[in-house]
Amino acid sequence: MTLTEKKRRVVLEPEDAEARYALAEAFFTDEQLEAAHKQLTVALKLSPEHANAGRLLERVKDRLGQQPDLSKPEAWPEAARRFARQDRLDDAILYQEAACLSGGQDVPAWLELADWCARRRLWDRALLAYGAALRLSQREPRVVEARDALLSRLGLAGVDVLSEAPEGAISTAARALVDGDVAAAKRALMLGAKDPEHAALERALKAEIARAGGQAPRTEPGSAFFGTSKPHGTLGTGVIGVLGWSPTGGAVSPLEAAAVVGNGQLRFTGNVGESGREAGLVAHTCLKAMAEPLDITLLVGTRDLHLHFTDIELGKDGVSSGLALTLAGVAALKNQRLAPRLGATGAITLHGEVQRVDGIYEKVVAARLAGLRRVIFPRENREDFDKLPSLVTAGMELRPVTHLEEALALALQTHE
Repeated sequence: MTLTEKKRRVVLEPEDAEARYALAEAFFTDEQLEAAHKQLTVALKLSPEHANAGRLLERVKDRLGQQPDLSKPEAWPEAARRFARQDRLDDAILYQEAACLSGGQDVPAWLELADWCARRRLWDRALLAYGAALRLSQREPRVVEARDALLSRLGLAGVDVLSEAPEGAISTAARALVDGDVAAAKRALMLGAKDPEHAALERALKAEIARAGGQAPRTEPGSAFFGTSKPHGTLGTGVIGVLGWSPTGGAVSPLEAAAVVGNGQLRFTGNVGESGREAGLVAHTCLKAMAEPLDITLLVGTRDLHLHFTDIELGKDGVSSGLALTLAGVAALKNQRLAPRLGATGAITLHGEVQRVDGIYEKVVAARLAGLRRVIFPRENREDFDKLPSLVTAGMELRPVTHLEEALALALQTHE
């Protein structure tokens, strides 16, 4: 549909929020920002829950210089609520968490944070937010009830998670989790407990960490949600966080790779769409085309490669998984470990070039919340990464690359 046709549709159907959103998209593409702003404002009046219109309006405001200064802590609480209204829960969690940890936030703010974390299945953060709310409210019944509802959902009903920790331990543990270090959070809570051997607390913490993300972790000691798994009867295995994008924010999908005796075939599983499967085929061919420089010439023809996304409830698609698929494949074939808490985004070519992708901001926010420590991305996206707020990138090592061999030097673990 042309721009003229979209304008005509709005004239004929002025109360149609979707028509105004489509016209705003066209204006935005043509850099007609004021016109896009006008259409989006009306669209949101007609349909306040139109999440895509809300997100596009924020991008328009950003281009027009109308966004609040998010480098200032006093702007974080309102920014968090604005993001939540737009269904941008990752952003809402990031800024609400920062606001709560900076001090001055009350029980409702912690409860709001806990609710958002639970909706995004960030169970560890949700439980710690409830822990902070419990302490601030002196175990107010409504807070206990909300916390117990989450415990029941996680299969931990009747276990008094986190309430045994003394003053200061919750904050220390929360800060550790903000940095993606579940192990440090657990140590802070256990060392600070009145009775470090308290069986119920220890049992609850172990269960909490085991259920982080809704499934048992597949990580090495010291890592958060992603790292490297040891071989289990196969010739090689690795885990990497694949950064993805969706209309409601970013996502980090754990990808396993295993090489088994075979004849060079590829198996690709885990709720993957057509475009995503093409990325897997390109990655596999890339490994064969670059077998000699990668030192896998004898392996690519005598081993089958299985790539599997473990979060099978989430659909994956698009070419931006190519770099991660290829890195995991090399690690599996060479029986080498990937660096712990590693993530990647980038399209890959048949000869190993790493190409630009979209959705960088949302992907990095998701990586931050997932506890990734190192993210490898296309050098062509360097400008996008340079624009990211410090609150988003804090604690992460962001490494641009142009070629697979360069990425491998960053991805493969060089020591035990």
